[in-house]
Order: sequence, then structure tokens, then C-alpha cells
Amino acid sequence: MPEAFQRTMTRYGDRVALRTYGDALRLTWAELGHRVRRVAAGLTALGVWHGDMVSIVLPNTPDCDIVDFAAVHVGASAVRRLQQFVRTPVRGSWSPRPQS
Repeated sequence: MPEAFQRTMTRYGDRVALRTYGDALRLTWAELGHRVRRVAAGLTALGVWHGDMVSIVLPNTPDCDIVDFAAVHVGASAVRRLQQFVRTPVRGSWSPRPQS
């Protein structure tokens, strides 16, 4: 998928890729790609890599989509848990992968 995303971003960079209801936020493919790359770099810095699962606990906003795309870009699987359906906050559930 990252290759298809990159091709689309290159081909349609100035076109709208994501927008919110009422156009409060509009991101072009180029802007979306920039945000996805930044979040993907952050996930990598946290030790997320190919085969990992990333649990996304956010409201249904563009940020949720950006994290989802970023997880896929680093080879991880994204699992969305919409914030309004989580009974208790998730705290301290992340632990780094042991170094081998």
C-alpha cells in the first residue's frame, strides 16, 4: 500500500485527498503525505515496525486516518478503537520490543 499511496500522492499532489464535514479541514495529497511520513517516522522512533499492531484510540478525526496510514507505511497493522467506545482510558500499555 505505501507504493500506491506514494504514486497517488505524486500524481495528484495538489488535489484534495481528505476533508472534514463542512470543509473545516482540507488536505491535499501532498499535505496528507507529509503528515503521514512525519507520523510514520515517529512510530519508527518508538520501535514500531513490520508485523506489529498499532492500536489507535482517537476520536473519528483526520488524525485517526493519518495514524492509520502511517502504521501501514511502516508495515504494521492498525486497529481502530474509537475513543467514544473505550470504557477506560488506555494508559501505559506500550512496552518496547526486547532487543535481541
